[in-house]
Amino acid sequence: MIHFTYRRAGRFRNVAIFLLFAATLAAAAKIHYVREHLSLLTQARTAQTAGDLLAAEELYNRALAVPWAFGEHRGEIDAALLAARCG
Repeated sequence: MIHFTYRRAGRFRNVAIFLLFAATLAAAAKIHYVREHLSLLTQARTAQTAGDLLAAEELYNRALAVPWAFGEHRGEIDAALLAARCG
C-alpha cells in the first residue's frame, strides 16, 4: 500500500513538472511574439515618419499577422494603415 502511494506521488510530480515545462514554453513563445510585434510596430512608425508609406504599410500588415500579439494596437495599426493608404 505504501509503495502504491509513493508511485502515485511520483506520477503526480512528473505531471506537475511536465505542466510547468509546458507553461514555461508557452510563456517564452508569448514573449517572443510580443517582442516581434512591438519591433515591427516601431519599424513601421519610423518608416511612416520618414515618408516611406509602402514599407510602413507592409510592416503594419506584418505586425497584424503576428500570432499571440496584443490586440490593443489593432486600432492604432488600422488608423496608420488608413493614413498610409490615403496619403
